[in-house]
Amino acid sequence: MEGPLIVNYISPVGTLQARFNERGLYRLGLRSNMDEKKRPLGDPCDPRWTALKGRLDDYFRGEGLDPTSVELDLSCISDFSRNVYRELMRVPLGEVITYGDLARKAGYPGGARAVGRAMNSNPFLLLVPCHRVVARGSRGGHAIGGFGIGTEIKQTLLSLEGSIDRIQ
Repeated sequence: MEGPLIVNYISPVGTLQARFNERGLYRLGLRSNMDEKKRPLGDPCDPRWTALKGRLDDYFRGEGLDPTSVELDLSCISDFSRNVYRELMRVPLGEVITYGDLARKAGYPGGARAVGRAMNSNPFLLLVPCHRVVARGSRGGHAIGGFGIGTEIKQTLLSLEGSIDRIQ
């Protein structure tokens, strides 16, 4: 269980790549958006990977994803982002939250743009469910908002979670 581990996972939204170090998972993202020089490395039967793979399998079967079931390495994350990510991990499957509401709940009223930047640099796709953060719509509802890896993927994830109908 020591040392680096890089593993690929084929998902409905593309190939995900998980990267672990001795402190835990430090990156989960779409492989096409990551450094292509990082090839799979290590034992695919490593318990760190098998635990995450089980959670990803559950998620893509529609069963949700418990972000606390995987040890995350937050050592290189700013205090601001860490606080925002922890608050976002409390947003349940099937729900969405606006950038402004997330900023307020994390203790940063008026910090919606900073929350947007934190979402854009989120290294834990799905585990820190940044796809659940949406823009405030023009009529008081919700709008899809941006997504660093494409709004089509955001729509797919929200559909999978049963929350796309919350977006105008």
